[in-house]
Amino acid sequence: YYLRKFLHLRGRTDLFRSLNTLRSEASFAVHSYFQENRFLLTHPPVITCMDCEGAGDLFKIVPAKTDRIKAESFFREVKHLTVSGQFHLEALTFGNSKVYSFGPTFRADKSHTRRHLAEFYMIEGEIAFCDTIRGVTMVTEGLCKYVINSVLKKWECLDGLFTEGNCLDRDQREKMRQLLEIPFKTISYSDALGILRRLSIGIEWGEDLHSDAERALTEHFKCPIFVTNYPADLKPFYMLQDDSDNDKRTVACFDLLWPGLGELAGGSLREHRLK
Repeated sequence: YYLRKFLHLRGRTDLFRSLNTLRSEASFAVHSYFQENRFLLTHPPVITCMDCEGAGDLFKIVPAKTDRIKAESFFREVKHLTVSGQFHLEALTFGNSKVYSFGPTFRADKSHTRRHLAEFYMIEGEIAFCDTIRGVTMVTEGLCKYVINSVLKKWECLDGLFTEGNCLDRDQREKMRQLLEIPFKTISYSDALGILRRLSIGIEWGEDLHSDAERALTEHFKCPIFVTNYPADLKPFYMLQDDSDNDKRTVACFDLLWPGLGELAGGSLREHRLK
């Protein structure tokens, strides 16, 4: 509480020194992984007229210290802070088959919890000519393990995270090292519901997985999990219809559920057919 009143002093503490070191190392590892795998770094605009799939509330941009009419006409059309650079990346894949971005993202969702941030940095990647969801999950798993391995090499610089009352447990290092040695589990949405029923968590087919369900699945498997093939009604319009589903009710997508955290990442194949 004391440091909240004197924010300029936080960087002097062991906790924030360690946090900044952790973030620096993890960010550098993200770029290193993509560069080593021949992805092109791109910088989608922060001020944009696109709202991606329209899933979140937007921060509208108007100039300050001017009258309303002039403010509304500053841009030729309504502009807001970006919620995703995905559509820019998709367009760029026609010139470079593998592209990524790692930049600020803004969501105006009115939820004051640790799971909803107004501003955060988001990693986004697009791959052309990838026709299986396994191809996307392999890149995602590779990125996660690459970042973990890089952070472990800097572990001696993170001692401020383990002071009593701070972020991490002393056994966190061993938990992270174990994640490098095991493959992430992959299950379908329908299979996940079957497991949850056996764990006495009732979710009807077509309902989204809530945080308790995500936690139960990761505790059951004791590792990160890719949950694939969600119902189409739960996902954005651009996701590819799953041809292996005879009823055509699911799409080729995944959510990565992380132990102790919940949903960490998501992705899909893109619908390319006009009909």
